[in-house]
Amino acid sequence: MLSIRCLFDLIILHVIFATPQINLHYTINESESYSELQHDCLRAMTSAGEATITRQIISYCMSELPSIFPIETNNRFPKFTFAELSKLNITSQQLYRWSAPIDIIEDYQYYLNQLSTSNDLSQEVFYNCTLPRFGSMCQYEIDYYHENYSSLSAMIHDYYHTYAYNPTSFTCYTHLQCNRGPSPACLDWTEICNGYRDCIDSEIDEEHCWQLEYNECKDNEYQCKNGQCIPASFYQDDIDTPDCFDGSDEVSSRTYRKDRCVKDVPLFECEDMSCEGTFLTTSCVERRANLLLAAIFSTRDDSVSKQCWSTLKCMMEIPHPESQFCDESCDTFPCGEIIKDSCPDMLYIPNGPLFFGDMFVALTKNDLLALAGGFLSTLAICYNNSRYDEYFIDDPKVLFNNTTCYYPKKLPFPYEFSTTWSSKFHNPLYQLFTLLRKYNVGSNDISTNCNRSTMYQCNNSPRCISVIGILDGQFDCPENDDEDIIQLYDKNLTDKLRHHFKCDVAKTYIHQSLLDNGECDCILDTYNWCEDEGINIQH
Repeated sequence: MLSIRCLFDLIILHVIFATPQINLHYTINESESYSELQHDCLRAMTSAGEATITRQIISYCMSELPSIFPIETNNRFPKFTFAELSKLNITSQQLYRWSAPIDIIEDYQYYLNQLSTSNDLSQEVFYNCTLPRFGSMCQYEIDYYHENYSSLSAMIHDYYHTYAYNPTSFTCYTHLQCNRGPSPACLDWTEICNGYRDCIDSEIDEEHCWQLEYNECKDNEYQCKNGQCIPASFYQDDIDTPDCFDGSDEVSSRTYRKDRCVKDVPLFECEDMSCEGTFLTTSCVERRANLLLAAIFSTRDDSVSKQCWSTLKCMMEIPHPESQFCDESCDTFPCGEIIKDSCPDMLYIPNGPLFFGDMFVALTKNDLLALAGGFLSTLAICYNNSRYDEYFIDDPKVLFNNTTCYYPKKLPFPYEFSTTWSSKFHNPLYQLFTLLRKYNVGSNDISTNCNRSTMYQCNNSPRCISVIGILDGQFDCPENDDEDIIQLYDKNLTDKLRHHFKCDVAKTYIHQSLLDNGECDCILDTYNWCEDEGINIQH
């Protein structure tokens, strides 16, 4: 009895001097058949911003099978059976304050409730861990821990504001067999059903996405641009907390969120959202684009020498570990001379498809020499199908490596000297990417269900789009008819726009995501009043 009394005193001391409280969720696995579910979850509160009262609860979970990480028996910390805890008159509330896992707390309360009729759980064990150790058997430890922390949320907040998030590896969605390019490039969950193919020579990441297109929301729901339905009351209710996965229910753009998600603590708008702004990925993790870029440029064709390839990556400011080569190569020998001596007359840059899983970028030796001089005026877009022919119909073309390569006249390149990947290549290529998305018609777009009331058939095209994509400011049809109100009137299709906002002055409609966005999307009347701004939004 004396030993139990001493252990009880240790518990009391523990709760007095260890203020932070860490209660794991989902620690009891009935079987290992749930391998795809998360377990051993921490839940922490975080704020969506300094000037907002919005609070969010973020979960941090393990996703590997428990059997992969066998837990050794731990004798460093005192442990009690439920029977011993009951004799000491310990309550479930006390276990909660002592950072016991939620499953243990619930089981213990059930044991207390059934004590008069059953003692089946009497030998269940509670481990009394001392921070920084925690868990059902004290198997976890927090490396970043100081005794002055008052809560788990304070630890996380301080950690992310002390150490910038700088990932060096990918998180991958592994349940689809997708060739995303050279290893370690892989599919991100945001790249599934994002409106275009990310897998090379495969549509698996866009398979079955038509179900979102056909989705029809209830009258008391708001339909996101991606087809998702949310309660109408969530529409434009909090700029810092979008409810649509694509953020289309709030005015804040996806590019704004991407800038904000560089270093900040984890937030719903960064962890559970998709972001635009690059053709490389729709992930909101800014560093993922650089990691993808490095992976894509990590392989070269056998016909291209290593010296040529490394020089090109240096000139293009591609993230890679050859910084010493870049510092020495073009300083010792002019880049132009290296290109003349070591590069072929034409090559793909990078060696694989750059976007849509089937579109390559090629440069000639003259293009590379111009790049070495500080600017690039043209490049070739290559593919081996007829999907994009309509866009390039008036552009000159050449054949290269079993692909047809076009020199787009409409592709704007900066003529001033530039030293960054973004300004040299990404920005003009992203403009081309946004223009070509409407031609990226997959088998999911060609369907017998185009006659549904929720769908719109593009002019002279097999492509069907959801009516929520009509008049949303983005061209989705090859002939841009989805943004032409006159054609919609001529086709008597305005009945499909019942969830759009009607501009009475301009006699047009706009998508609800454009309401109150700081711009006049209808038309200014003679008194400079805009009917889609400063309104009380109702559904």
